[in-house]
Amino acid sequence: MPAAAQNEPLVAERMNALSKLVCSRTLREAAWNNTTVLQGNAEERLQVLKHQPGADLVILGSGELGVALGAAGLIDEYPLVVIPVVLGRRGRPLFGGLEYGVELRLNRFRRFGNGNMLLCYEPRGLAGTS
Repeated sequence: MPAAAQNEPLVAERMNALSKLVCSRTLREAAWNNTTVLQGNAEERLQVLKHQPGADLVILGSGELGVALGAAGLIDEYPLVVIPVVLGRRGRPLFGGLEYGVELRLNRFRRFGNGNMLLCYEPRGLAGTS
């Protein structure tokens, strides 16, 4: 990703160096270095990985995967970055397809100089059941 390397070289360098897992129903291999494609049942594959020693797993860019892993009880924390842009009706729901509510508790937050906020939430259970 030449544009990322040019615009944000430190971020691009870090992302290129990190191990990455891609959950896909169609992708068989990934061209991005240090990337492993997980095929099959993502919940089962990540359940095994979650209980192995090593760094935390982070989901980037997949509300559908987040919904499935949340339903399977595999999400320990929801770190959400709020970027102050109003999208209107063309916005995409973060957790589209979620068939239940999840009660969250704010653990920590960080405000960035550009106005963005990082909000880190811990799931407390299904909404309305506690």
